[in-house]
Amino acid sequence: MATIITNNELVWAYYWDSHQIVTTETYVDVLHLARDLVHQKYWLLTHPQAGSMKPNQTPYRSIVLKAGSSLDWQSLRLIENAISTAQKFFGNYKTPEWTPEARADFRTLDLSLITNALQGREIEG
Repeated sequence: MATIITNNELVWAYYWDSHQIVTTETYVDVLHLARDLVHQKYWLLTHPQAGSMKPNQTPYRSIVLKAGSSLDWQSLRLIENAISTAQKFFGNYKTPEWTPEARADFRTLDLSLITNALQGREIEG
């Protein structure tokens, strides 16, 4: 069963009945929870920096993982690099105060990225 870690309520609302969902508050929290699962032998099924958006360009992130049989070093490298990049961007660049309309657009974009990834990989719940 695929697990989705998200801070996006639209992703939760869309997938709550078909996937295991772990929700959290912030973009960085999503990355840290994904890293914790990778250490527990989960494998990343979606790239933690999908959509080519810098961490300070969107407040929402969702990542899909699945339980594996061993530590996946590629998943660990990807998630550690994503955390390092996020720390750099949040430390060096001011994050805008997004309007409610912009936040709604970012939620929709994040949902679209996850939906396309799930459909493209035919990942079952």
